[in-house]
Amino acid sequence: MTPKDKSKDKSFWSSIKALQAAAEDVIYHSKSFNTHEELQHKNTELENQLKAAHSTVEDHKRQLEEERQKRQTLLTEKAHLSDFLEERVKGWMEKEKELLAQLQKTREDAETSRDAQLHDLSRKVRNQDEQLRRVRTELGEKDTTIVGLQGRLAQSQQEVEELKRATQLEDFGPDLIQNIKELEVALRDMVQKYFYKDFPTDISQVIPTIQQVQWKARTPPNPFSMFPTPAIGQSKKLRASCVQSLISSRLSRDIFQSLCLEAPANRMPMSCVLDQCNQITSQEKALLRALLVKVFESDEQRQVGENIESVVFEVVDIVEPLLERGRTGFEDELRHFLQNAADLWGKVQRSSKWVTTISDGHLCAEAGRSNTGKGADLRGHPVLVLFPHFITPGEASPLHKGSMLQADSESIRQTPSKWLDVERTMPNEESAVILREVPRYNHNLSRSPRNEKSFTQHLNTRKRHESQTRQSRVSRGG
Repeated sequence: MTPKDKSKDKSFWSSIKALQAAAEDVIYHSKSFNTHEELQHKNTELENQLKAAHSTVEDHKRQLEEERQKRQTLLTEKAHLSDFLEERVKGWMEKEKELLAQLQKTREDAETSRDAQLHDLSRKVRNQDEQLRRVRTELGEKDTTIVGLQGRLAQSQQEVEELKRATQLEDFGPDLIQNIKELEVALRDMVQKYFYKDFPTDISQVIPTIQQVQWKARTPPNPFSMFPTPAIGQSKKLRASCVQSLISSRLSRDIFQSLCLEAPANRMPMSCVLDQCNQITSQEKALLRALLVKVFESDEQRQVGENIESVVFEVVDIVEPLLERGRTGFEDELRHFLQNAADLWGKVQRSSKWVTTISDGHLCAEAGRSNTGKGADLRGHPVLVLFPHFITPGEASPLHKGSMLQADSESIRQTPSKWLDVERTMPNEESAVILREVPRYNHNLSRSPRNEKSFTQHLNTRKRHESQTRQSRVSRGG
């Protein structure tokens, strides 16, 4: 029982005792009443007081019962709460035991895994230490080998430099490349000067004559025979390009030969013998060529001079009808240009690189397709090589990238703005010719092993074909 309940019971019994004392006092005093009315009146009052007391007692009993019921309810709730707390505490204790067990297992597993990892790491460290010792040993051996190789390389380089000085070999450097570029510009300027002009002569007589010129055993065809007569007559760009292609092919064939000397055995050009020789490397070929040029310098210069006169005669004889003021001025300028080209080629012959030239439209078209990867297909279209490519066999990118033009026979309705360099040759659909510059080689060719292989194989095939053609021509002439 709570202190509050005890206080209420005490107050209740005190009230009852007070009522009893009051009743006793009333009874006592009632004895002193004199009259019956007073007694009756007093009795009525006492009865009323007694009823009030009974009512108060009933109220206190009812309140006491309510308090008792509340107390019982609280006791019941307290019992339920105690049971609930006891169950929760038991659950928490069991959960704590499980967690402690899991923690212990995790700790044991972690220690086991750590021990295993430490053991594995220790084993790996021992292996790495052993491997490091082996690598250091091998590195020391390689360092010794490298030192030896460096010594041999230095000795070889010294021998090469001494050999260069002895043979007066020159490096194929930027100066020669610049001279080649200037020679290409000089050729273009000369052709533009004499042939990039309107053509007032009757084309029905002049052009067919030029187109019918044929030469025996020549790989490049007559460039004028590739195009319709009206197109050549109307297009000054096409005429100039054909003339430049004609001179370019003669440069590569007659001036830019590896050697103009004839081999003593079969009187074929020494350049053919060197091209066909597979027993020596390109650098050895360059050295041999430089030595031969040095020993037989007068014979080489004489043969070069004969080739220059032959080229001048052949080219002038073909293009003379296209000259406005006769052949003298162009002939002298062409001879001067060829002599400059021969002087430049003499420097190339004395260089340390085995350099050759190619002026084959088929090879250039093949290399152009390999280089671009996609775009216009040059097969089936005439290709004019305006300046040869200077190459070293085995290298993917030319030393100097020559220039080309492609001619597309297409309808006049086609939009020409998509070409790099366009000239329409006729105002009708039957003989419309579009000229465009073929993009030169870019560096993608040198980064592609597949293209490099294709270029080199194709080059060797064409070179062998040219050499065999020259040899057969010499044999028939003999």
